[in-house]
Amino acid sequence: VRALYKHVFYIQQDEDFIAHQTMPAEQVFHFKDGENGPKPGGLHFDMQHGPETPWNTEVIEILLTKLKEMDVKENWGLPDKDDYLKTLLRAKYKWARPSWIDAQPRLMEMNVQETLDEVDNRMTAKKDVALRYARKKK
Repeated sequence: VRALYKHVFYIQQDEDFIAHQTMPAEQVFHFKDGENGPKPGGLHFDMQHGPETPWNTEVIEILLTKLKEMDVKENWGLPDKDDYLKTLLRAKYKWARPSWIDAQPRLMEMNVQETLDEVDNRMTAKKDVALRYARKKK
C-alpha cells in the first residue's frame, strides 16, 4: 500500500501528503449527483472529509484496481481479499489526513489567515517538539 501511494501521489512519506491538492468541493458535490467522478490519472482525495464519502470511496476503488495491477507486475503475492485491501487503503488515508489538515492555513486574530511562512513555522515547531519528545523517550 505504501508503494502504491508513493507511485500514485508522488510522495515519499506520509508527511509529504501535506501538499496534496484536495478536490474542489464543487466537483465533489457534483459527483454525488452521479457525474464527474475521480479519474485514474491525476487522482485526488477529498481531504476535507473522511474515507467513507462517495468521492473517496471511488478513489479507494481506483486505488484497489491499481494495487492489484502492481501486485501482478511486482509479484508481491497480496491476499485476494478486496475488503481487507480496501481497509488497508482507507487506513493509509486516515493516517495521512491529519497531517494535511494540520498543514492548512488557520484563521488568526481578527479573521486574518496565516501566511505560508507562518504555517511553515508552525509545522516546523510542531515537528521539533515531536522530535525532542521522541529523543527523551529513548
